[in-house]
Amino acid sequence: MRSIMEKNTSFPDGSTYLKADLHLHTGTDKKFKTDISDDTEFAEIYVSELKKKDIKIGVITNHNKFDNEEFQVLKTTAINKGIFLLPGVELSVKDGKRGMHTLIIFAPEDAEKDDNNTSKIETFLTFAFGSNPRFDNTGNPALCNLNLDTTIEKLNELKCHYFIILAHTDNNRGFFKEFEGGRIKDFLKRGYFRKQILACQNIGESSRSTFINDWVKEAAKETGQDEFSFIPAFISASDPKKIEEIGTRYSNIKIGEYSFDAVKFSLMNHELRIRDEPPQIDYPCIKRVQIKTDKAMSAFDIYLSPDMNNLIGIRGSGKSALLEAIRYALEIDAREDREY
Repeated sequence: MRSIMEKNTSFPDGSTYLKADLHLHTGTDKKFKTDISDDTEFAEIYVSELKKKDIKIGVITNHNKFDNEEFQVLKTTAINKGIFLLPGVELSVKDGKRGMHTLIIFAPEDAEKDDNNTSKIETFLTFAFGSNPRFDNTGNPALCNLNLDTTIEKLNELKCHYFIILAHTDNNRGFFKEFEGGRIKDFLKRGYFRKQILACQNIGESSRSTFINDWVKEAAKETGQDEFSFIPAFISASDPKKIEEIGTRYSNIKIGEYSFDAVKFSLMNHELRIRDEPPQIDYPCIKRVQIKTDKAMSAFDIYLSPDMNNLIGIRGSGKSALLEAIRYALEIDAREDREY
Protein backbone atom coordinates (compact mmCIF):
# COMPACT_ATOMS: atom_id res chain seq x y z
CA MET A 1 0.00 0.00 0.00
CA ARG A 2 2.88 2.39 0.71
CA SER A 3 4.24 2.09 -2.84
CA ILE A 4 0.80 2.67 -4.34
CA MET A 5 0.31 5.90 -2.39
CA GLU A 6 3.79 7.32 -2.75
CA LYS A 7 4.19 6.58 -6.46
CA ASN A 8 0.53 7.06 -7.48
CA THR A 9 0.53 3.61 -9.07
CA SER A 10 -2.84 2.58 -10.48
CA PHE A 11 -4.82 0.02 -8.55
CA PRO A 12 -4.13 -3.45 -10.00
CA ASP A 13 -7.83 -4.23 -10.52
CA GLY A 14 -8.84 -0.82 -11.86
CA SER A 15 -11.00 1.94 -10.40
CA THR A 16 -12.95 1.16 -7.26
CA TYR A 17 -15.28 2.92 -4.82
CA LEU A 18 -13.69 4.00 -1.54
CA LYS A 19 -15.14 5.87 1.44
CA ALA A 20 -13.96 9.50 1.53
CA ASP A 21 -14.35 12.11 4.28
CA LEU A 22 -13.27 15.38 2.66
CA HIS A 23 -13.86 17.68 5.65
CA LEU A 24 -11.73 16.73 8.65
CA HIS A 25 -10.41 18.71 11.63
CA THR A 26 -7.53 17.77 13.93
CA GLY A 27 -5.97 18.62 17.26
CA THR A 28 -4.44 21.91 16.09
CA ASP A 29 -7.91 23.27 15.25
CA LYS A 30 -9.42 25.45 17.97
CA LYS A 31 -12.81 23.80 17.43
CA PHE A 32 -11.50 20.23 17.86
CA LYS A 33 -11.63 18.88 21.42
CA THR A 34 -8.89 16.50 22.55
CA ASP A 35 -6.78 15.87 25.65
CA ILE A 36 -3.96 14.19 23.71
CA SER A 37 -0.88 16.42 23.64
CA ASP A 38 1.68 14.08 22.07
CA ASP A 39 1.65 14.44 18.26
CA THR A 40 2.62 10.84 17.54
CA GLU A 41 0.03 9.41 19.93
CA PHE A 42 -2.65 11.71 18.52
CA ALA A 43 -1.82 10.65 14.96
CA GLU A 44 -2.06 6.96 15.87
CA ILE A 45 -5.45 7.38 17.57
CA TYR A 46 -6.77 9.69 14.83
CA VAL A 47 -5.78 7.39 11.98
CA SER A 48 -7.06 4.34 13.87
CA GLU A 49 -10.47 6.02 14.01
CA LEU A 50 -10.36 6.58 10.24
CA LYS A 51 -9.49 2.92 9.76
CA LYS A 52 -12.24 1.85 12.16
CA LYS A 53 -14.77 3.77 10.04
CA ASP A 54 -13.21 2.33 6.85
CA ILE A 55 -12.35 5.81 5.55
CA LYS A 56 -9.69 5.41 2.82
CA ILE A 57 -9.47 9.05 1.65
CA GLY A 58 -9.45 12.14 3.87
CA VAL A 59 -8.65 15.85 3.72
CA ILE A 60 -7.33 17.79 6.72
CA THR A 61 -9.15 21.14 6.57
CA ASN A 62 -8.56 23.09 9.78
CA HIS A 63 -10.06 26.56 10.18
CA ASN A 64 -7.91 29.34 8.68
CA LYS A 65 -4.63 27.45 9.22
CA PHE A 66 -2.41 24.66 7.96
CA ASP A 67 -0.03 22.93 10.34
CA ASN A 68 2.52 21.28 8.06
CA GLU A 69 4.30 19.36 10.82
CA GLU A 70 1.07 17.84 12.11
CA PHE A 71 -0.09 17.00 8.60
CA GLN A 72 3.14 15.19 7.72
CA VAL A 73 2.90 13.02 10.86
CA LEU A 74 -0.74 12.21 10.11
CA LYS A 75 0.00 11.53 6.45
CA THR A 76 2.84 9.11 7.23
CA THR A 77 0.80 7.31 9.89
CA ALA A 78 -2.15 7.07 7.49
CA ILE A 79 -0.03 5.60 4.68
CA ASN A 80 1.02 2.77 6.98
CA LYS A 81 -2.68 2.05 7.60
CA GLY A 82 -3.64 2.15 3.91
CA ILE A 83 -5.27 5.60 4.11
CA PHE A 84 -4.63 8.54 1.78
CA LEU A 85 -4.69 12.08 3.22
CA LEU A 86 -4.62 15.38 1.35
CA PRO A 87 -3.80 18.84 2.76
CA GLY A 88 -6.39 21.59 2.88
CA VAL A 89 -7.87 24.47 4.82
CA GLU A 90 -11.35 25.64 5.80
CA LEU A 91 -11.17 29.30 4.89
CA SER A 92 -13.61 31.93 6.17
CA VAL A 93 -14.04 34.21 3.16
CA LYS A 94 -15.38 37.74 3.36
CA ASP A 95 -18.50 37.15 1.30
CA GLY A 96 -22.26 36.76 1.70
CA LYS A 97 -24.27 38.11 4.61
CA ARG A 98 -21.92 37.07 7.43
CA GLY A 99 -19.03 35.42 5.61
CA MET A 100 -18.77 31.93 4.19
CA HIS A 101 -16.72 28.80 4.89
CA THR A 102 -15.00 27.16 1.93
CA LEU A 103 -12.85 24.05 1.86
CA ILE A 104 -9.75 24.45 -0.28
CA ILE A 105 -8.15 21.10 -1.07
CA PHE A 106 -4.54 21.24 -2.24
CA ALA A 107 -2.25 18.82 -4.03
CA PRO A 108 0.50 17.37 -1.76
CA GLU A 109 3.21 19.35 -3.55
CA ASP A 110 1.59 22.61 -2.44
CA ALA A 111 2.32 21.58 1.17
CA GLU A 112 6.03 21.15 0.44
CA LYS A 113 8.32 23.89 1.71
CA ASP A 114 10.37 25.95 -0.72
CA ASP A 115 13.79 27.58 -0.34
CA ASN A 116 12.23 30.17 1.97
CA ASN A 117 10.95 27.40 4.26
CA THR A 118 7.30 28.05 3.43
CA SER A 119 4.68 26.27 1.35
CA LYS A 120 2.23 27.58 -1.22
CA ILE A 121 -0.56 26.90 1.25
CA GLU A 122 0.97 29.11 3.93
CA THR A 123 1.93 31.75 1.35
CA PHE A 124 -1.71 31.91 0.30
CA LEU A 125 -2.98 32.12 3.90
CA THR A 126 -0.47 34.85 4.75
CA PHE A 127 -1.76 36.91 1.83
CA ALA A 128 -5.40 36.17 2.69
CA PHE A 129 -5.13 37.51 6.26
CA GLY A 130 -2.19 39.92 6.08
CA SER A 131 -1.59 41.27 9.58
CA ASN A 132 -5.15 40.51 10.69
CA PRO A 133 -5.76 37.74 13.26
CA ARG A 134 -7.11 34.43 11.98
CA PHE A 135 -9.38 34.00 15.02
CA ASP A 136 -11.43 36.46 17.08
CA ASN A 137 -11.32 36.93 20.87
CA THR A 138 -13.74 34.04 21.43
CA GLY A 139 -11.68 31.61 19.36
CA ASN A 140 -14.03 31.62 16.37
CA PRO A 141 -12.55 31.79 12.85
CA ALA A 142 -12.16 35.38 11.65
CA LEU A 143 -12.95 36.46 8.10
CA CYS A 144 -10.00 36.79 5.75
CA ASN A 145 -9.53 39.78 3.44
CA LEU A 146 -10.70 37.90 0.33
CA ASN A 147 -14.10 37.13 -1.12
CA LEU A 148 -14.73 34.01 -3.20
CA ASP A 149 -13.73 35.72 -6.46
CA THR A 150 -10.43 37.07 -5.16
CA THR A 151 -9.70 33.77 -3.38
CA ILE A 152 -9.85 31.96 -6.72
CA GLU A 153 -7.81 34.71 -8.40
CA LYS A 154 -5.03 34.50 -5.79
CA LEU A 155 -4.91 30.69 -5.85
CA ASN A 156 -4.53 30.84 -9.63
CA GLU A 157 -1.89 33.58 -9.39
CA LEU A 158 0.18 31.41 -7.01
CA LYS A 159 -0.24 28.50 -9.46
CA CYS A 160 -1.70 26.32 -6.72
CA HIS A 161 -3.07 22.89 -7.57
CA TYR A 162 -6.44 23.00 -5.84
CA PHE A 163 -10.19 22.65 -5.95
CA ILE A 164 -12.93 24.09 -3.74
CA ILE A 165 -15.76 22.45 -1.82
CA LEU A 166 -18.48 24.67 -0.36
CA ALA A 167 -18.65 23.67 3.32
CA HIS A 168 -21.86 22.77 5.23
CA THR A 169 -23.90 24.63 2.64
CA ASP A 170 -27.21 24.73 4.55
CA ASN A 171 -25.75 25.86 7.89
CA ASN A 172 -24.67 29.32 9.07
CA ARG A 173 -21.63 30.46 7.07
CA GLY A 174 -22.71 28.05 4.34
CA PHE A 175 -23.24 28.97 0.68
CA PHE A 176 -27.04 28.62 0.56
CA LYS A 177 -27.50 30.21 3.98
CA GLU A 178 -25.40 33.29 3.29
CA PHE A 179 -26.16 34.07 -0.38
CA GLU A 180 -29.26 35.27 -2.18
CA GLY A 181 -30.36 33.76 -5.49
CA GLY A 182 -28.93 36.60 -7.59
CA ARG A 183 -25.44 36.16 -6.13
CA ILE A 184 -25.62 32.39 -6.59
CA LYS A 185 -26.57 32.82 -10.26
CA ASP A 186 -23.68 35.26 -10.60
CA PHE A 187 -21.24 32.57 -9.42
CA LEU A 188 -22.82 30.09 -11.81
CA LYS A 189 -22.48 32.41 -14.79
CA ARG A 190 -18.85 33.12 -13.91
CA GLY A 191 -18.13 29.47 -14.62
CA TYR A 192 -16.71 28.55 -11.22
CA PHE A 193 -18.76 25.38 -10.77
CA ARG A 194 -17.21 22.16 -12.12
CA LYS A 195 -13.98 24.07 -12.72
CA GLN A 196 -12.83 25.54 -9.41
CA ILE A 197 -15.86 24.71 -7.23
CA LEU A 198 -16.35 20.97 -7.55
CA ALA A 199 -18.71 20.05 -4.71
CA CYS A 200 -21.25 21.18 -2.14
CA GLN A 201 -21.09 19.50 1.29
CA ASN A 202 -24.15 18.26 3.21
CA ILE A 203 -26.75 19.98 1.07
CA GLY A 204 -30.40 19.35 1.96
CA GLU A 205 -33.01 18.17 -0.54
CA SER A 206 -34.80 21.53 -0.52
CA SER A 207 -31.62 23.53 -1.27
CA ARG A 208 -30.55 21.04 -3.92
CA SER A 209 -33.93 21.26 -5.65
CA THR A 210 -33.95 25.06 -5.59
CA PHE A 211 -30.34 25.21 -6.79
CA ILE A 212 -30.93 22.96 -9.79
CA ASN A 213 -34.51 23.80 -10.76
CA ASP A 214 -34.30 27.56 -10.28
CA TRP A 215 -30.77 28.97 -10.34
CA VAL A 216 -29.03 26.41 -12.57
CA LYS A 217 -31.85 26.37 -15.12
CA GLU A 218 -31.94 30.17 -15.27
CA ALA A 219 -28.15 30.50 -15.54
CA ALA A 220 -28.11 27.90 -18.31
CA LYS A 221 -30.87 29.73 -20.16
CA GLU A 222 -29.13 33.11 -19.86
CA THR A 223 -25.73 31.79 -20.97
CA GLY A 224 -26.93 29.28 -23.57
CA GLN A 225 -24.97 26.50 -21.87
CA ASP A 226 -26.06 23.02 -20.91
CA GLU A 227 -27.35 22.68 -17.34
CA PHE A 228 -24.94 19.76 -16.89
CA SER A 229 -21.95 22.13 -16.93
CA PHE A 230 -23.18 23.99 -13.81
CA ILE A 231 -24.01 21.17 -11.41
CA PRO A 232 -21.29 20.22 -8.85
CA ALA A 233 -21.01 17.02 -6.85
CA PHE A 234 -23.16 16.79 -3.74
CA ILE A 235 -21.13 15.08 -1.03
CA SER A 236 -21.34 14.21 2.66
CA ALA A 237 -18.49 14.78 5.13
CA SER A 238 -18.19 14.65 8.91
CA ASP A 239 -16.71 18.06 9.89
CA PRO A 240 -15.67 16.44 13.23
CA LYS A 241 -15.13 18.32 16.48
CA LYS A 242 -13.82 15.26 18.35
CA ILE A 243 -12.29 11.87 17.61
CA GLU A 244 -15.57 9.94 17.78
CA GLU A 245 -17.17 12.11 15.04
CA ILE A 246 -14.50 11.29 12.43
CA GLY A 247 -15.95 9.47 9.44
CA THR A 248 -19.56 9.60 10.66
CA ARG A 249 -20.52 11.13 7.30
CA TYR A 250 -18.80 10.35 4.02
CA SER A 251 -19.22 9.77 0.29
CA ASN A 252 -18.02 6.92 -1.89
CA ILE A 253 -15.57 8.07 -4.55
CA LYS A 254 -14.51 5.93 -7.49
CA ILE A 255 -10.78 6.33 -8.14
CA GLY A 256 -8.09 4.29 -9.85
CA GLU A 257 -5.13 5.47 -7.80
CA TYR A 258 -4.32 7.35 -4.60
CA SER A 259 -3.62 10.85 -5.91
CA PHE A 260 -4.92 14.42 -5.84
CA ASP A 261 -5.67 14.26 -9.57
CA ALA A 262 -7.72 11.08 -9.18
CA VAL A 263 -9.90 12.64 -6.45
CA LYS A 264 -10.32 15.84 -8.47
CA PHE A 265 -11.22 13.88 -11.62
CA SER A 266 -13.88 11.92 -9.75
CA LEU A 267 -15.52 15.09 -8.40
CA MET A 268 -15.47 16.67 -11.86
CA ASN A 269 -17.17 13.55 -13.25
CA HIS A 270 -19.40 12.99 -10.24
CA GLU A 271 -22.36 11.55 -12.16
CA LEU A 272 -20.29 8.42 -12.78
CA ARG A 273 -17.96 8.42 -9.78
CA ILE A 274 -19.65 9.78 -6.62
CA ARG A 275 -22.26 7.79 -4.72
CA ASP A 276 -23.78 7.67 -1.24
CA GLU A 277 -23.40 3.90 -1.39
CA PRO A 278 -21.28 1.92 -3.89
CA PRO A 279 -23.15 -0.20 -6.45
CA GLN A 280 -23.54 -3.85 -5.54
CA ILE A 281 -21.92 -6.37 -7.88
CA ASP A 282 -24.62 -9.05 -8.20
CA TYR A 283 -23.36 -10.74 -11.37
CA PRO A 284 -20.54 -13.22 -12.02
CA CYS A 285 -17.24 -11.64 -13.01
CA ILE A 286 -13.61 -12.65 -13.42
CA LYS A 287 -11.37 -10.83 -10.95
CA ARG A 288 -7.98 -12.18 -11.94
CA VAL A 289 -6.27 -14.12 -14.72
CA GLN A 290 -2.92 -15.80 -14.08
CA ILE A 291 -1.14 -17.74 -16.79
CA LYS A 292 1.96 -19.81 -16.13
CA THR A 293 4.11 -21.38 -18.83
CA ASP A 294 7.56 -22.90 -19.12
CA LYS A 295 8.64 -19.66 -20.83
CA ALA A 296 9.14 -16.82 -18.39
CA MET A 297 8.35 -14.14 -20.97
CA SER A 298 4.96 -15.72 -21.72
CA ALA A 299 3.71 -15.86 -18.12
CA PHE A 300 1.61 -13.02 -16.79
CA ASP A 301 -0.81 -12.10 -14.01
CA ILE A 302 -3.55 -9.47 -14.44
CA TYR A 303 -6.44 -8.22 -12.34
CA LEU A 304 -9.77 -7.33 -13.94
CA SER A 305 -12.38 -4.79 -12.99
CA PRO A 306 -16.01 -5.88 -12.46
CA ASP A 307 -16.94 -3.00 -14.78
CA MET A 308 -15.32 -2.46 -18.18
CA ASN A 309 -11.90 -3.78 -19.20
CA ASN A 310 -9.95 -2.78 -22.32
CA LEU A 311 -7.22 -4.76 -24.08
CA ILE A 312 -4.93 -2.46 -26.05
CA GLY A 313 -1.96 -3.61 -28.10
CA ILE A 314 -0.51 -4.01 -31.58
CA ARG A 315 -1.38 -6.95 -33.83
CA GLY A 316 0.15 -10.13 -32.49
CA SER A 317 0.63 -8.79 -28.95
CA GLY A 318 -1.63 -11.45 -27.43
CA LYS A 319 -5.06 -9.83 -27.05
CA SER A 320 -6.92 -12.71 -28.69
CA ALA A 321 -4.67 -15.24 -26.96
CA LEU A 322 -5.80 -13.92 -23.58
CA LEU A 323 -9.46 -14.30 -24.50
CA GLU A 324 -8.82 -17.79 -25.81
CA ALA A 325 -7.03 -18.69 -22.57
CA ILE A 326 -10.03 -17.50 -20.55
CA ARG A 327 -12.39 -19.56 -22.72
CA TYR A 328 -10.15 -22.59 -22.29
CA ALA A 329 -10.14 -22.20 -18.50
CA LEU A 330 -13.95 -21.95 -18.52
CA GLU A 331 -14.21 -24.98 -20.83
CA ILE A 332 -15.65 -22.88 -23.65
CA ASP A 333 -14.62 -23.58 -27.24
CA ALA A 334 -11.54 -21.42 -27.78
CA ARG A 335 -12.47 -21.11 -31.50
CA GLU A 336 -15.93 -19.74 -30.77
CA ASP A 337 -15.05 -16.45 -32.48
CA ARG A 338 -13.19 -18.16 -35.29
CA GLU A 339 -14.67 -15.86 -37.94
CA TYR A 340 -13.38 -12.80 -36.02
